[in-house]
Amino acid sequence: MDLWMESICSIYRKSIRLLGNNQYTSNVESGSTRTEISIGSNSSLCQ
Repeated sequence: MDLWMESICSIYRKSIRLLGNNQYTSNVESGSTRTEISIGSNSSLCQ
């Protein structure tokens, strides 16, 4: 389980680095708040 979480977090961090704030703004513009919330949850797990 720990190994799985580490790999998920690694992918997550790389994605955030690539996407930056664009992911958040595009979510707000399209009204897709569900994705934004899941991004927030993942970041708290990975920190």
